[in-house]
Amino acid sequence: MGSNAGSGESADYLDKHYVHRDCVRPGQSQTSPIWNAYLKLLVDPFVDEDIDFRYCDEDELHELIWQRWADAGVDNDVSIDHELDLSEGTSAAKGCRIDFVATYDEGHRVGIEIKGAGWWALDVVQDQLVRYAETGQIDSLLLLTADPEMTEIDWPSDLTVPLFIVLITGRRSRL
Repeated sequence: MGSNAGSGESADYLDKHYVHRDCVRPGQSQTSPIWNAYLKLLVDPFVDEDIDFRYCDEDELHELIWQRWADAGVDNDVSIDHELDLSEGTSAAKGCRIDFVATYDEGHRVGIEIKGAGWWALDVVQDQLVRYAETGQIDSLLLLTADPEMTEIDWPSDLTVPLFIVLITGRRSRL
């Protein structure tokens, strides 16, 4: 991770995107108040280093993550919806069905997207996350991914929805 500076990209590109990306491993400390108030609860269940999710497809990875949250009691502290259409009731373009939305009592909504390793192109995921942020239906975004390439997502600086990327362990396979 780090800076895009010096990579030969134009100043317009650098001015439009953040250079620093918030990408962490579960259990890594963060100074962000948004992280500490809303995202830490959702990520702490993945701190155990012995976790090695094995899944056949993204739906199965969703189930494994949902089960991990349930086992940790996360759903006692926050409402979690699965496969929520963020464009419904808005002027946002269709194609904004996010994997999970965690809603806290005070109304903060965390959009959570799950990406397994090797299925998606970086630019496709980046565009997808930007669409979600632009709906106005979420206050922060969490990308849980087993794909190290996804840590390189650039985030447009004009978006007010912060993006946090968390790299979890996992791979497509059967035991």
